[in-house]
Amino acid sequence: MKLAGLTRGVTLSLIVFQGSLSFAQQAPQTRGCFVPRPSKAFVEIETIFMELCETEGLPIDVYLLAYPFGHAAFADIPDQGEYANNGIVGITDKIFEIAKNRNEFAHIIGHELGHLKYEDPRKVKPTIKKLTEEWCSKQPEKNEDAYFCASATWPTADNILNDEPGYERFSNEIKEKLLNIFEEKETLADDYSCLLMDKAGYDPQKAANIFLSIGDHAFKNSDGTRGHLKKEGDYHPASIERSWRTFNCQNNKNSTTVNPSPPKRQKSKKKAK
Repeated sequence: MKLAGLTRGVTLSLIVFQGSLSFAQQAPQTRGCFVPRPSKAFVEIETIFMELCETEGLPIDVYLLAYPFGHAAFADIPDQGEYANNGIVGITDKIFEIAKNRNEFAHIIGHELGHLKYEDPRKVKPTIKKLTEEWCSKQPEKNEDAYFCASATWPTADNILNDEPGYERFSNEIKEKLLNIFEEKETLADDYSCLLMDKAGYDPQKAANIFLSIGDHAFKNSDGTRGHLKKEGDYHPASIERSWRTFNCQNNKNSTTVNPSPPKRQKSKKKAK
């Protein structure tokens, strides 16, 4: 396995402490991909991460970090702290509950790298702010939702999409626009993952079942309220649709760009009797 940023000009210092070996990583000299805290539990995923991440140049440094709880995988670009303005692909041991082979692990990691490729995490707040400002500018005075417009703190995506307390009556117009924007981002991240996998020698077709596994996992952990079919308020495409799209994504592998947007659904035509 390639250790954190070894091919990217990062200086690694070997420290001997009480009979054990550990690596102390200095600040990276160039943009690249890093595993600052290697773990035996995630060694296979760390290898996959490095292979995918180094396939194409990303606009920011990216770090793979393991967390004790949370989603199976996620992407973030924090604006403060140790990794401020850098990309993070976070993973937890839940990833082993839904992915069963290297290709499935690769698709999950590649998807999160896609969000970082397009810098989605740092674009969410400005997007919500813009949509809210546009909506607020159209509201008459003394509107029951006017206090959102007067607030110094703009709502978050979770506030709006999950109908959190105090936001139940918030604009359905904004919610619908956000759902459309986020669904497109999810699809673009899937497409970028397919591109990385193909370039790194993984097989997207053997990863397609990961979305069926995610659907099963969602069904089990939501008492049957979520699953393979798209539900109202869900900004991820339906599991079955994502699985089929992934299975077929290599048909476009000769293209130099990722599909810019999801394919439009075609309405079925009824045959005349």
